[in-house]
Amino acid sequence: MGALFETYEDATTDEDGAFVSVLWEATDVWSFKAQAGSSDINESGGEAISLGADYKLTDNTKLYGYYTNETSDLLVNGADRDDQYLGVGMSLSF
Repeated sequence: MGALFETYEDATTDEDGAFVSVLWEATDVWSFKAQAGSSDINESGGEAISLGADYKLTDNTKLYGYYTNETSDLLVNGADRDDQYLGVGMSLSF
């Protein structure tokens, strides 16, 4: 479990953000992850949520995947930003 709080201040700006994350090792080979947070530091009204999973093939190799949704008040083509990401990969340690 993790948590992060950040703040930014100057003469005209006072912005902050916070994130929380969790990792659940469900079995010897499966791990599940989640993260959520919000921040106004880079973009007003920024929010993100991510879900992911790892599958351990061997002591040195794992497969992973994740889904992320990011939103903010930043206007893109007249609408608030709403981006989605999907990633898959393999990690090999040696």
